[in-house]
Amino acid sequence: MSGLRAYALHGAIVSTAVEEFLTRTWDQLVGRLTGPMRIRFLIQPIVAMVIAFRAAPPASWRDVWQDVGRLWLIAITLDSAYQLLFLNWFYPGQALIVSALLAVAPFLAAAGLVMPLIRKRPRA
Repeated sequence: MSGLRAYALHGAIVSTAVEEFLTRTWDQLVGRLTGPMRIRFLIQPIVAMVIAFRAAPPASWRDVWQDVGRLWLIAITLDSAYQLLFLNWFYPGQALIVSALLAVAPFLAAAGLVMPLIRKRPRA
């Protein structure tokens, strides 16, 4: 019977730890919208879309992924700086989420909108 109690206790501890992790992550992600450096939520997607428009049409998929990689690196660096300055810690999962939402998604969306228009344009 003690094995069942230990298993139940372990499950309760893990459940509490997961709840604390998810709550902290959610609070910190939402806190970025109103906290310092919130202007990047406007600037980063705009810059990503401008780069996508400027890069169109890409010569190859390799060019697209190089642009995405550069954007992602810049976005992760910015979020890492935010985390170290204002959260006093680095959370890699949060950096990946924020960088994907602020840089990669707008870039790919803009590139997806531009590519069909470029293909339909009459060639000179």
